Amino acid sequence: MIEQPCYEEKTIVGNDVFLMQGVHISHDVCLQDKVVITNTSVLAGIVKVLEGANIAMACTINQYTVIGQYSIVATNAACMKNVKPFSRYIPGKPLSVNYYAIKKFGFEAYEKEIKVLGFEDLKDGLELDMIGLKGSPTNVYQSFTKEVKGAGTILEGLSADEAVKAIMDKLEAKFII
Repeated sequence: MIEQPCYEEKTIVGNDVFLMQGVHISHDVCLQDKVVITNTSVLAGIVKVLEGANIAMACTINQYTVIGQYSIVATNAACMKNVKPFSRYIPGKPLSVNYYAIKKFGFEAYEKEIKVLGFEDLKDGLELDMIGLKGSPTNVYQSFTKEVKGAGTILEGLSADEAVKAIMDKLEAKFII
């Protein structure tokens, strides 16, 4: 599904873009050329996916996010921040270089020059009030965490069949099934 624009003039899908089954492209998104977005990924509004980038299966890309040229976002990732060009974004891990894209798109001659820069490398030239939550146009009104209803039950010393029966009995007792 590709939505029509709301805030910008166009929702853009470039040339040689491959969209797989169940992809959702929200309003005002810009997909540059040679982008691949795999099954069931969702791009929120005003996202920019730059040339040659790859969004792996079942990703969620937050609004206003920029996915850099020839980068890749890992399967099932929730991407809440910009992804640098030629990098691999895997939640919970440091950014690394996307060597696959370097080879696929013929950038081997420049491989030694390509590196992923972090905040420490760039902080001296940044306006700190223009990045992160301070610089985001999104204002958080309220957030909450789901209330924990109980500690759960640990079933020990049961065979697989006994464990399944115990779980089914609990679900039936609570009218879940």
